[in-house]
Amino acid sequence: MVEIVVMLAILVMVSTIVLANFTGFNERSAIVRGAQELALELRRTQNLTLAVGRVQLQNGNFYNGTALGGSLASATSPKAAGIHFDKSPGNNKIYLAFIDVPSPNLLYDGSADAAVATKTFERGIYISKLYVDGTCGTAEFTTADIIFQSPDAALAINGDGASIIASCSFLKIELKSPSLNLTQTVTARITGQISVQ
Repeated sequence: MVEIVVMLAILVMVSTIVLANFTGFNERSAIVRGAQELALELRRTQNLTLAVGRVQLQNGNFYNGTALGGSLASATSPKAAGIHFDKSPGNNKIYLAFIDVPSPNLLYDGSADAAVATKTFERGIYISKLYVDGTCGTAEFTTADIIFQSPDAALAINGDGASIIASCSFLKIELKSPSLNLTQTVTARITGQISVQ
């Protein structure tokens, strides 16, 4: 009888330890997955400007040079596509892939641009910082756009509506987990390289 009680006590202790660490494991997995999915979405957006193909918009239509799109028969390849980030509360858990229309101004213009997809981070992961640092100085932004231009996917980076390429050659997007404050950083460089740290 004593052996059964001791065995149950050990089982309860092990179960408690495992369950206590389960939240941390979930958050670590979610932050890594969020950063990898963001990097993948940046690469997908880059490929939109490299490929000659049809792009289906978020509304179900095909991109035809207008923000609302049209039928498959009128579809055309985009001249510029990008991702818009906003770290303000309420917007910091999503990012938007878009096509810059009608003539690319290399800046996200809200409903004037064609929405390709709105992505949401899982498990409360959010954008905590949009910034540059290093030899070009340090600056933090509330909004940022990373835009790829065809035909060679040349990269344009904007912070708070102004180009930052003249001073810096990269943008860092820092993601943070809600309770453990774990971070992952996705870096986009004007060379087209996208990395996760």
